[in-house]
Amino acid sequence: MNRPDKNSAALAFGITRGSCALDASPSDMLPDARNFVSAGARLIISMGGADDIYAEVSGMDDQLMVLLEKLMQESGTHRIDWDTEGAQLNNTEATARRNRVLVRLQTNYPDLYTSLTLPAWFRGLNSNSQNLIETAEVVGVMVSMTNALEASPQEGLERRLDRLWSDRRLNWATHARPATMNPALCLRPASLTRALRDIGPQWHQDIRGWAERTRAIYEPLLAAAPASAVEILRDLPYGSHPRQVMDIYREPGAHNRPVVAFVHGGAFVRGEKDTSATIHSNVLTWFARNGCVGVNIEYRLAHEAPYPGASLDLALACDAIANNIAGYGGDASRICLIGHSAGGTHAATYLSDPVLERDTLPVACLVLISARLRADVLPENPNAAGVRAYYGDDASLYASRSAIAHASRLQVPTLLVNAEYENPLLDRYGLEYALALTQARGRAPVHITLPDHNHMSIVTHFNTAEETLGRYILEFIDAHTG
Repeated sequence: MNRPDKNSAALAFGITRGSCALDASPSDMLPDARNFVSAGARLIISMGGADDIYAEVSGMDDQLMVLLEKLMQESGTHRIDWDTEGAQLNNTEATARRNRVLVRLQTNYPDLYTSLTLPAWFRGLNSNSQNLIETAEVVGVMVSMTNALEASPQEGLERRLDRLWSDRRLNWATHARPATMNPALCLRPASLTRALRDIGPQWHQDIRGWAERTRAIYEPLLAAAPASAVEILRDLPYGSHPRQVMDIYREPGAHNRPVVAFVHGGAFVRGEKDTSATIHSNVLTWFARNGCVGVNIEYRLAHEAPYPGASLDLALACDAIANNIAGYGGDASRICLIGHSAGGTHAATYLSDPVLERDTLPVACLVLISARLRADVLPENPNAAGVRAYYGDDASLYASRSAIAHASRLQVPTLLVNAEYENPLLDRYGLEYALALTQARGRAPVHITLPDHNHMSIVTHFNTAEETLGRYILEFIDAHTG
């Protein structure tokens, strides 16, 4: 464990058959594990099994309690993951014992972190996994995180996921076992999943109408979401125009935290940093609650600042963030720029278009969510008028002004995200941009298609019980900013 380049690990151990006694090898490693934790690193104890032999069936409640307390005391961590699969999922006696012991541990250790690693299909947890979670919560177990164990029998899907994650597979919290991304893993209500799946296939037929329906679904959830611990500093100017302002989101006492700067969409001709009392502030609130300083950027629209005006505003905003964010608890060397829809267009243009040639850029990494990466006025583009308003009437210039034309100049690590049910063409453009980056860099960026979501819900779901995309973005930021 003495690896200076690692700050988290899992402690896996063996259980002898028919008892709750540790094998000698992991027992010998416990002092090393304690030193690892004492040095400020994070450690999680991974409880698993083989051949249907698990700790939960190897002893009585008191024996399991003694074992877990011994592990926590000797390793110095209060974080436990339970890897449960196969027949063990339906073992009601083992589930009841695990839950009873966890409730006792929570009483003795209020800071206990409990995660569950459970089988999942690409669209969600299977019914046995869902039942196990619900059973735990009914008796008072506080589940901090749910990890996905990808259980699809489709080899093609598994190979596709392997390509998506490349050499850095998704993991939740400090759990070291690879997990596949799944939007249902963080306890999204079944009623919400049904609503999204009802809307999705019809999204392209009435984008405005379904966007309003999506907004109506999420706004009550967001209004009830936790936000009290987050301080918001509103309308800080970064330029002289009334729209050249930003809001900063931070927890009290924030210091040297990574920075998430969010750029809203609006088809180039509309949109605000706050389209309602809860939307887009939900995005920055969630990141502030999860260890970042959030910045919500507003910019000039097409009628006042045609191409490349909005990207010039982002350049001003990002310079202002870099120069001042330390005073608000952020680390200027760890700025992640996130753009949604037209905001993603402006972010990609700012970081790669030669018309904005700059010696240095203060942005460490980039996330493009449902971005319009080609300028087009094709018949299937519902926002063709917005493209024309921003890029001008001369369609012969659209190709050279498109973000994808300059993908080879983009130097920062980039994560691309699309919804399963996108505005027409945007999913295709996201994949084309990923290909352009692959050809330029010799290695594919991560591209995620978020199942069940539409062009709006892909951002309105932040700060709800579903944390899938947010957690992956945090991992991405950590991987590329240290």
